[in-house]
Amino acid sequence: KDNYEINIPWEKKHFCLFISQNYLNANKEKLVNELATLGPVNHISSFSVLLKDKSCYNSKELIKVFGFFKFIICCENSNCTGYVTEKIFNILLSNSIPIYDGAPEIDRYFNKKRFFKYDNNLIENVKKIMNDEKEYNKVINTPAINENYDDENFIEVFKSHLKR
Repeated sequence: KDNYEINIPWEKKHFCLFISQNYLNANKEKLVNELATLGPVNHISSFSVLLKDKSCYNSKELIKVFGFFKFIICCENSNCTGYVTEKIFNILLSNSIPIYDGAPEIDRYFNKKRFFKYDNNLIENVKKIMNDEKEYNKVINTPAINENYDDENFIEVFKSHLKR
């Protein structure tokens, strides 16, 4: 089993990574442009040599690349109820903070204190912690699963991935 223990030191973490390869979600470009006003937003294609023969769904190498970023822009291709892909899982496994735009009920599954939703407060929320290691780590150390979520199978499967 792969070990997903990713502990990149604060001083080695870059600001933000955009991981989408398309613009199917109309908010993607807007999100990148807004965050670029705060710092450099890198694109996943910069790591194509390292990741060329690795799965885009999940690999130790992909998770490690994610770990070198404080924030990762995580946009689903569709903002539909119940449509949640591997992206947010991988970001949480990497000890980075997802900036999420997708399923409107995502906080049903994940603790809303462990990721940032794309909303009117996003830029202020990012500004508050982007240069504050202590506050950033508070978010990173917050449990990822919504404690009120009642599907035991989901919780056990996710926890098993965290232990790998």
